[in-house]
Amino acid sequence: MYMNEYEEINVAEIPTATRHGILIGKILALKPQEGLVIKVDHDPKPLYYVLKEEHKMAFQWKYIEEGPINWEVLIIRESGYETMTVKELINQDLARMMYFANFDPDYCLHDEVTLQEVAGKYGKDVQQLFGEVSGIHQLNQPHIQYWNLSLFLDFITENYHSYERVLLNKIHETMQKVVTHHQEEFPFLQDVKERYEKLHRVMIDHFREEEEYLFVMLRSRAHNDQLASSYQHVEHDHDETLDIFREIKELTNDFTPYDSACPLTRHMYEMLRTLYEDVMCHAYLEHTYLTNYFKK
Repeated sequence: MYMNEYEEINVAEIPTATRHGILIGKILALKPQEGLVIKVDHDPKPLYYVLKEEHKMAFQWKYIEEGPINWEVLIIRESGYETMTVKELINQDLARMMYFANFDPDYCLHDEVTLQEVAGKYGKDVQQLFGEVSGIHQLNQPHIQYWNLSLFLDFITENYHSYERVLLNKIHETMQKVVTHHQEEFPFLQDVKERYEKLHRVMIDHFREEEEYLFVMLRSRAHNDQLASSYQHVEHDHDETLDIFREIKELTNDFTPYDSACPLTRHMYEMLRTLYEDVMCHAYLEHTYLTNYFKK
């Protein structure tokens, strides 16, 4: 019935370790009215709920064959992505966060902006924009919505705070050397250093506020004005951090070394980019999880 009309995938031919990620990636990459036929040896109904509940995807689900040995399902993507928010698209796949952060980091934290609004603001075709976003897929990502509070707080502390402290210090040491040797020829490096020193202070204070106050109160299940005040302070830190990063990105041409930059300067720029991407992921996960937690 659907021979040659839609791509067919025999799920059994995909390696087990990557099967789920590859299948979801192909389906999410479909454009409106494009379809995919999947062939499996069991009823794939759980996939229907993953697409509907986790990915908020608009689609048609048509059984071509319903067992008892083989099942074939045609999945056709429907329109509706125009009204999806940036946060909904990132929630589907964390790897998309940096794509939107390159437009405006606020899209990843606070704004409930739709894909249509992003396309309009930056003069892009919404279907092209959706195609670009859908092509970004990460096979392994943390499903934090299923984590308990203690696990999440440990993850933020051990994975992000620990790593970013080390990276902050490495950048500081490298930047001191770069500015000392090159600021006479490239005066803007002194401006980068001043912004970075402010960033360093804000982030270290932020780690301390979380580890010594906010996270302690959260672990004790306290719900009081002090907890609310600490959370507001942390959210303010996120905003201030992103504001400083905007200034550093502008001064460094989006972390792009100037043509005559020495190897040490290029290494510094790369570390700054790495820090920015890590902080964006850190801030997004923290904001998303704790916002949902406080809504409960």
